[in-house]
Amino acid sequence: GRVGCCFKSASYLDSIVAAPAAPAEREGAVARFRESLTTRTLADALTFASEHAQYTPRPFRVGDVLAAAGERPTAAIVLSLGKLIRLSRAEAEQLHAAAGGCAQAEDRAALDMFALTGWEGVHFPEGLALEWR
Repeated sequence: GRVGCCFKSASYLDSIVAAPAAPAEREGAVARFRESLTTRTLADALTFASEHAQYTPRPFRVGDVLAAAGERPTAAIVLSLGKLIRLSRAEAEQLHAAAGGCAQAEDRAALDMFALTGWEGVHFPEGLALEWR
């Protein structure tokens, strides 16, 4: 009687047991993404972000380049992704090289400023524009 009262069904238990696998799968995807940074494009970075994270427009600053929430969305996504997966400055510069050439002028200004300031110049005062799903 009492022992089974907390368990709703076998599928419920399966969903609880399966839940922790998502971060491990994400870690594998992040590792694969990082291993091939030199061949990544802006489209690859945006696809990876959309598959693994939720975008929320947030204000940010890179050096003296300011963006209100929703402005420079590509730069916000690329920079948030870099912070989420903890890219080193060198790794982020590889991604910048791939992404910068394809970004619109308004996004490119923020990405180019990153090349000058590194992570020290990147600030998201209301939190990153991406959160893991």
